[in-house]
Amino acid sequence: MYASVRQYTINPGQDRVDEAARDVHGGLGPILSQAPGFVAYYVLDAGNNNIVAISIFESQAAAEAADSAATGWIRQHMAGLASSPPRIAEGKVIAQQVK
Repeated sequence: MYASVRQYTINPGQDRVDEAARDVHGGLGPILSQAPGFVAYYVLDAGNNNIVAISIFESQAAAEAADSAATGWIRQHMAGLASSPPRIAEGKVIAQQVK
C-alpha cells in the first residue's frame, strides 16, 4: 500500500474549513474513490485553520495516477481556500493495524 498525507492551511474566515470539507467531500472524494487502486480517503480538521487529507492506494503507481486525475480539481477549488501549497508526505506503508 501507498499513502499520501497533505496538510493545507486554509485562509482565515468564518466557516472556511467547513467550506473546504464540503468541497472536498462532494468533489475530490468521488474523483479519488473511482480511481483504480483506491483504498481510502480521510480529511481531518486539524485545528488552527489546518486540514489534513490522507489518501491510501494499493500502489505508488495507483496514487500517482489518481493525483494526475485530481490535479485540476485541486487547482480550481483549493487555490482560493488555501493560503499556500500543501505540505506533502507520502510513501510506502510499512506498518499498519486495522480492526
